[in-house]
Amino acid sequence: MNLESQSGIGAGKLRSAEWGLIAVVIGASLLFRFATLSGPLDEPSWRQVWSAFQAKTLAAESPPDVMHVKMNFRGRDWVAVANFPFYEIMVAGFYKLIGSENLAMARLITLFFFCAGAYYLFRVVALWFGPRVGWYSLAAYSILPFSLFYSRAVHYDVPVIALGHASLYYGIRFFRDRKVWLYLAAVAVTTVGFLIKPPYLFYFGLPLLVFLLLERKNLWLDFLLLGLLYVLPLAAGLWFEAHRVSTEANKVSGLLYEVLHSAAHARKWYFGGVAERLDSARWGVLLRRVYWLVLTPFGVFAAEVPLSG
Repeated sequence: MNLESQSGIGAGKLRSAEWGLIAVVIGASLLFRFATLSGPLDEPSWRQVWSAFQAKTLAAESPPDVMHVKMNFRGRDWVAVANFPFYEIMVAGFYKLIGSENLAMARLITLFFFCAGAYYLFRVVALWFGPRVGWYSLAAYSILPFSLFYSRAVHYDVPVIALGHASLYYGIRFFRDRKVWLYLAAVAVTTVGFLIKPPYLFYFGLPLLVFLLLERKNLWLDFLLLGLLYVLPLAAGLWFEAHRVSTEANKVSGLLYEVLHSAAHARKWYFGGVAERLDSARWGVLLRRVYWLVLTPFGVFAAEVPLSG
């Protein structure tokens, strides 16, 4: 079933007023982001301290020890390899080029990945529902409170989300167009994403599975190709997870960082158990966060005020 070809809101062309509204929303959100590139790390945000410190230590090393990245816990350097330092390596490379730490440069790299992720999100939505819905989705994504904050944060989550969007886009394009380069592109971005944060890329695979079920073209062959697409990413993720477990086996959890001493511990940390899925109180917390921090004008205001102050 080709969703894009169906009639409906996605099939029509944008009117001039709609183009203007979308341009204002996206333009204003970008201006705000560029205006908040400078300044110290956002407080309180220990996760940004994590990435910023690791990028700084990598820049000071020649060559950078990417398999044993340092984190300053309890006043001393401590190897912390929870995630492959893809983002931190890029930031460290720019630090080496300019000769010093520069948080504005780190935020600019994050913003680049946010824009890349927004672009791929637009392409995915346009493929399924038409360009009109794609443009509105892009405008909404650009102004959401969480995107305003994280799109210029010194942290690796935004690159992982961008890789997830790219993985989904290239996967859908491959199963529609059957071009080898699209399959290879999907494998490449998914592999990098699995090295950094496998759970994110795992969840991005679910919409691709839904797409195949809706298309119903050579279903068994497509399922096989989908499974093969994840072989290399899964192998890369398991390889780095084994490295993490062996490196942190004797470490003790701190206040801000819980050491995941086994693969089973990591799975429970990232995915949880069935009982947690059935806990209504947890769903209530999530729904309140979605309402206040993602969907409401108050959420936009709450995200902008501390960043612009």
